[in-house]
Amino acid sequence: MNYNEYKYKATLVPIKTVTNYFKELEIDTDNFITADIGAFGGYTSYQMLEEINPKKHYIVDPYEFYEDWTHLKNFGTWKEKGGNLTNKDFNDVYLYAKDIFKDKTNVEVVKDYAENFLNKFEDNHFDFIFSGINIEPDLLTDIMKIVYSKVKKGGYISGYPFTSTSTYHKTVKALLEYPDVIKISKVRSNLFLLKKE
Repeated sequence: MNYNEYKYKATLVPIKTVTNYFKELEIDTDNFITADIGAFGGYTSYQMLEEINPKKHYIVDPYEFYEDWTHLKNFGTWKEKGGNLTNKDFNDVYLYAKDIFKDKTNVEVVKDYAENFLNKFEDNHFDFIFSGINIEPDLLTDIMKIVYSKVKKGGYISGYPFTSTSTYHKTVKALLEYPDVIKISKVRSNLFLLKKE
């Protein structure tokens, strides 16, 4: 994948619907601590960082192959010949993401599982977390509970909704398992945006 292909892929992520919301409310994001978990190539982060400049941003993914990731079959962007991505392919994606963001001193590309990464921080640490995690709903529910605990009061969580026709994203469904602590404040484009009250 060349740089122009990467930039094009990044434009397909509708994260601007979230960053525009921040701008509409005149939210100062310069001091934000943010994370993109389940980031894969970091497309969401690339697009987001075109719009805002947080104090610190983490791009997090285990960059490992899972047998049940059938949606990655024939994933032409990274593997022209089709077939499932291998661990070597995922490591190539990791190295590519590190190269793309190497000049951004406020950005760190982290090769780790979301729960391991998040649990390195105290509760109420992050101002904004975007989730693109793709795992089984039960496991995702547990992770999103951790996500909620790590976001500050008044902070935001975003990701893809469970109303998608794809089976790829079940983040909102996972969050709705905890209706006593989660309040949906906005849904824009095909992303959700939740504010921690």
